[in-house]
Amino acid sequence: MNKIYAIYLSIFLLMSGQGFAQWKFAGPDNIGSKTRAMVVDPHNPNRVIAGSVGGGLWVSEDQGSSWKQVSSYTSEKCNPNVTCIAIRDNKMYVGTGETGLVTTYRNVSDFLNYDVTKEVGGYYLGYVGNPGSGVYVGNYDSNTGQWVFDANSNVNGTTQAPFGADTKEFGGSFISVHKILPVGDNRLYIATHKGLYYSDDANLATIDTVGIVLDTNIVYKRSFPYVPTFNRGRMMDLEVGPGGKVMACITVTDQAGSRGAGWMAREMGLEPGTNRPLFAAADSMIVKNVDNTYKKVKLSFVRTEMAVSRKDNSVMYIGGTNGLGEIYGIWRYLGEEAVTRNLNGQTVNSLVPVYKTYAPQGSTGFTPLALKEKNYHAFVLEVIPSGPENIILAGNAWYNYSADNGWITTAQSTNPNRTNFVPNTIYSVAFHPTNDSIFYVGTDKQIVRTLDGGQTFSQKSKGYEAATCASVASMDISFAGDTAIKYTGAYGSPEHIQDSLVKSTVDEVFTGTTTNGLQVNAFYYMDDPNTYSLTNYTAHQGFGKVTNNNYSDVQVSYLYPYSAIAQHSDHGLVRSQNYGASWESFYGFPAGFPDTLKLKNITASSTDSIYIDRTSRFTEGGSLQGASTSFGFYIPNQAQWVIDEVIPDSMLSKGAKALQGLKNYTFFTNGKALWQVEHALGDPSGPAPTWTRLTNILVSAPDGFTAIAVSGDTTHNVYLGTSNGLLFRIKRAHHRAGINANAAQATATTISLTNKATGLVKTRSISAIAVNPANPKQVVVTYAGYGKRENLSKDSLIVITNDITAAAPVFKPLGASLPEKMPIYCAQFVLDSNGISTLMIGTERGLYATTDLQTGSFMSVLPEAAHVPVTDISVRKYRANMTNVVKKEFTLEKDNTVFVATNGKGIYYTGAYSYPRTTKPTVTPTLPTAVEVRIYPNPTAEKFFAISVDLPESADVEVSLVSVEGKEIFHTAPISLAAGKENITFPTEKLSVGIYYVKVSIKGATIDESNTYKLMIAK
Repeated sequence: MNKIYAIYLSIFLLMSGQGFAQWKFAGPDNIGSKTRAMVVDPHNPNRVIAGSVGGGLWVSEDQGSSWKQVSSYTSEKCNPNVTCIAIRDNKMYVGTGETGLVTTYRNVSDFLNYDVTKEVGGYYLGYVGNPGSGVYVGNYDSNTGQWVFDANSNVNGTTQAPFGADTKEFGGSFISVHKILPVGDNRLYIATHKGLYYSDDANLATIDTVGIVLDTNIVYKRSFPYVPTFNRGRMMDLEVGPGGKVMACITVTDQAGSRGAGWMAREMGLEPGTNRPLFAAADSMIVKNVDNTYKKVKLSFVRTEMAVSRKDNSVMYIGGTNGLGEIYGIWRYLGEEAVTRNLNGQTVNSLVPVYKTYAPQGSTGFTPLALKEKNYHAFVLEVIPSGPENIILAGNAWYNYSADNGWITTAQSTNPNRTNFVPNTIYSVAFHPTNDSIFYVGTDKQIVRTLDGGQTFSQKSKGYEAATCASVASMDISFAGDTAIKYTGAYGSPEHIQDSLVKSTVDEVFTGTTTNGLQVNAFYYMDDPNTYSLTNYTAHQGFGKVTNNNYSDVQVSYLYPYSAIAQHSDHGLVRSQNYGASWESFYGFPAGFPDTLKLKNITASSTDSIYIDRTSRFTEGGSLQGASTSFGFYIPNQAQWVIDEVIPDSMLSKGAKALQGLKNYTFFTNGKALWQVEHALGDPSGPAPTWTRLTNILVSAPDGFTAIAVSGDTTHNVYLGTSNGLLFRIKRAHHRAGINANAAQATATTISLTNKATGLVKTRSISAIAVNPANPKQVVVTYAGYGKRENLSKDSLIVITNDITAAAPVFKPLGASLPEKMPIYCAQFVLDSNGISTLMIGTERGLYATTDLQTGSFMSVLPEAAHVPVTDISVRKYRANMTNVVKKEFTLEKDNTVFVATNGKGIYYTGAYSYPRTTKPTVTPTLPTAVEVRIYPNPTAEKFFAISVDLPESADVEVSLVSVEGKEIFHTAPISLAAGKENITFPTEKLSVGIYYVKVSIKGATIDESNTYKLMIAK
């Protein structure tokens, strides 16, 4: 009876709001997201409007000095993935969505016709990225001077039949709007990932396509056996160019689906007898040489961009990228000239647009974009209004062109304290309507402003809270005494080291962001050190970067509570064993480097090594977190590894030695099979990590693992889900010896549940697997992936079985109460102190929860982020009470604080399920008095690495750097250092990418020691 009462009480609290009323914002409040859209309001030149992919629509009323969300654009009806903004008169048009197709289809026809068929080819992922919901139309309220959006703002032709009918189902043309261009008094052009559209209605009530013909005056040789249609290519840029004609850039894929090419098109008037605009397209342009001869330049670009002067539309530039994503060339429009040339064997004389080269084609030293495997949209080409030859070219770096100086780098992205700092990556520029010296720059970190035409910049991101977070984890450690630990800044960079900060409790939150690397913040119990309640949980909401690993999944250890593991940008893993202050790779390099990687039970002739499998993870299928298409889109939140620690309640107070006698494993999927990692964490002087493959190859390309979970009990079962809906159970994974040690066992204990179970959804990507800690036989499976969903009901987006160990498990749908069919990204059980399990799921539209595991009664439980994707849910199961800092002695107690990561609203947490904290430790700590040496950043992609030495007395320090082959690269003379902390910095510009050994020798009055450390140069 008590259990039944507890269940209904829990449901009542959840539904009445008490379950989510305690959610608090944890930051980041100092990190924006990808700002692809900005415009200065013509009604008020002091007002700047910015659009963030994931973060929604923001406004500054003071020229960028402070920001707040556009209040009417915060409802769940307004899509947060803003990509472009246009204003005409009293209408604001906001385009949404940044998506791409995953090209893992069985044939080319499936790829080209994905939007007009059902679930094509049996595959599943469809669109990836951040889907939009069409174009939103806002109205200017002249009485209040504000822009207003309502629930019907996108009820128009971009979401209704015929072209936008599938937009709300993550299909159709308008899930990815690239640019909106008002022309004249009525016409509006809309560039999408599926072509060019127009409307002559201010409210976009009707939408139609443009006409297209081949421009035979320009085309030398058609790249494809057909004229490109504007319902297939990716329309990327629109401008009103010379003569007031609309110019368009398009990238199309050939009918073989194997290659793409750029086309330029210009408005030619109307189709005869209609009001439909007609464009003429060409695959080439005519370039005039310095000797007045002409040559053809094919528009075989990955992307083409245009820039037109605001003051004179005859001043136009065209830029194109090569296959590696770097700039191929910049050309300026010279006008139309009569050109004679050979066309298909005939001499032709015609009046054609002619261009002049303004940037070197393929120059090795000219790298403003560096888009390879980064972001397809980071290509800014603009004409500064102050002069027709003042050009901005930016993406990964900031270049300016002037007639006097040519192309020069006028901004840098490494030192925020410099006046010429513009962070990368760069996406947008907005010019002041009347002052040519003022413009704003949107990046994936913050917004900056210049008042002098680009000579100096200042950061303008105060209040711009739009961080896109892919993962979250937290560690909570209290220390005996009030001066137990000298906290040196978990950020790991010199500017964040705080020598004098001493805390008795360190409470850190880690988050893997989509564009700002792995970030960490330290929270402290600051009000009353003797009271440990969430009411005294004061958050500093500014985060700092510790690694450059975007989309990095991160998890913390409880058996080693000062340690964490995160995903590296190369799909390997990095670890920290000092509260996140520094990180090192323990996986990800070829076998053969000394002590770097040990592969257990893999034959010498095997090609299934960890190193080989991860290099082409995207094209081979596999776990796709962090992997990108060639256009820079990412698969959101695909899990590929998990820490497995089972800690009985009876062990919590036993101390570190007893706790660390328990097994600590990391299970890792490399795209094809399951690996087990032993000794991933622990004493650095202990055994090196050992990697053992536990299963045969389970999947074939293009399928791959997208979800992993462990049972959380002493059976140590591991569950794997794939992008094609396959589900596996690996029994008693802790007891496996590897495939070569016992091949029969490897097969017998790996169970494919897809054909044995009923109720699973085939050919749909499994996004998460959750095991109920109160009943490990009860397992939830969730599904994601965009694309058409005729055969997928919202009920079956989440399914549950009460006995995963049965010979034929029965899964039943649990999502009937969800408001719509939307992808589910993550799932997690939270077991409260009453023994009641709450199931939380992160969806495309916020966080939902239920305690009804039989039929499902999901409620939206995070109103602050109700309209953004929730990408990760993390339960901090334990707190650590550190009793001896040097020896790392500690005990554990239950916690259950829940953290949630969102795609555009940062991190939230709640203690609604937490256990009360016991009294703080009373054992007096032993403070460190020995030498402390730290190397950071490690791995480093910066132009330096530094050695931080904390000395109890003055001493001489010698440093030598040795390659993995044993060659000494340099050796310093003794460096005399005083007692305390000192930093020694070394440049890395001349060092090649790879592994090095750093030997640090220290000699003082009572010190004589020498240690060697590994360093990775990543660049």
